[in-house]
Amino acid sequence: MPARQKLTREELQTVPSFVRKLYFILRGGYSSIGWTESGDSFAVTNQEQFMERVVPRHFNKQKFLSFQRQLNMLGFKQVRPFSKTSREYQHPNLHRDNIRGLLRFGQQCNDSIDQETINDARFSNGCICESNQNYGHEDRTLKNIEASFSKDRQP
Repeated sequence: MPARQKLTREELQTVPSFVRKLYFILRGGYSSIGWTESGDSFAVTNQEQFMERVVPRHFNKQKFLSFQRQLNMLGFKQVRPFSKTSREYQHPNLHRDNIRGLLRFGQQCNDSIDQETINDARFSNGCICESNQNYGHEDRTLKNIEASFSKDRQP
């Protein structure tokens, strides 16, 4: 396994909030969501448990369809449904062993939004530009976000 890659705080802030949170959730050891064996996709293995235990702690979403819509807007593709309650998703910029790939989400966000849109809106084309959000829950430091993931993990 390659040495663990790191991003600076400044680099992490360029990654859309949703993507950053998703990546840390995938690293968090939850039983209802995790990386596939290859590391190039992730699976929600228990949709009900994921929505009850994980999503309320990290996202401002109530329904799985809202979570899925956000994935779709960011360019994630559903690889295959495992069952009625399990789904697998893939994006070329998201890989277990390549945290630096997350930076391409920020570039994708910046490329798809002009400056006027950034100044006038909090998100566009599914790219949440955190620097323009004034929500209290988004103002936490990255350190606090990582701490919340590690203490909220399910065994």
